[in-house]
Amino acid sequence: MIRRTLIRPLRTAVFVAALVAVMPGTAYAATSGTVTITGGTLTLTPPATVAFSATLNGTDQDVTAPQALDVWDDTGSGAGWNITATSTSFTTGSQTMSAFAVTILSSPTVVLDAGAGTGTLAVTDVSFPYTLPAASVAPTATKLFNATAGSGMGHETATATMHLAVPRTAFAGQDLPHIVTFLRRFNLWIVGHYGIHSSVFPSAHVSSAWSAAWGLLETLPEKRWIGWTMAAYGLAVAVASVYGRYHYAVDTVAGVLVSLLGLAAVKLFSYRNSRGP
Repeated sequence: MIRRTLIRPLRTAVFVAALVAVMPGTAYAATSGTVTITGGTLTLTPPATVAFSATLNGTDQDVTAPQALDVWDDTGSGAGWNITATSTSFTTGSQTMSAFAVTILSSPTVVLDAGAGTGTLAVTDVSFPYTLPAASVAPTATKLFNATAGSGMGHETATATMHLAVPRTAFAGQDLPHIVTFLRRFNLWIVGHYGIHSSVFPSAHVSSAWSAAWGLLETLPEKRWIGWTMAAYGLAVAVASVYGRYHYAVDTVAGVLVSLLGLAAVKLFSYRNSRGP
């Protein structure tokens, strides 16, 4: 009995040892592989034609139209991208609209395309309001929108609201200054958001400037150059009001007449007071 008990464990141990000696060579064989990943392309779907529509009504109008910009960034680089734009002027016959007629006042809204999976929305560093450059021959394109590094990956659409300034009378391109500066853009933004979009008769700016000039001439007769300097300023205000299309010429002339009426009233009261009761 004792011998049989000792033999059985010995045979089992030998069998297990033989199995372990054979299995490692087949169950744990090592191998290697390679994967090649190629970046996709960066594409912009050709934008649809922007269609503005307005009916002249005797006032300045701000006409809007949406413009969708569908960008597919499949490069996987995260380098970002830029969208630049330029245009020719709106013309009909010999009439041309202003070179500053089309603007984008605020940053476009950005959403991922439906069914496009995941992505990173574009983060732009473009300053708004943006003025679309325009001329008879398209000028150098400027940056309209962009995605900074690390953003704008995947398929997404940026929708901008385009604003078209429709003047109340003649086409603005014939008499607007053709110099664009930060102050000019800021001024246009103020006028577009908070200005009175109709002619105001008479011009209060002109009447105030000329009233100050008459007052200085009357109160400082020994230093008349101060009064005449203010008069020159009043003349500049009048010219700029017409040239910048903020007033009709008749509004500025009426403003000067109002200041003269004020001067006449002051002189009349002064004359009566000098005579006494």
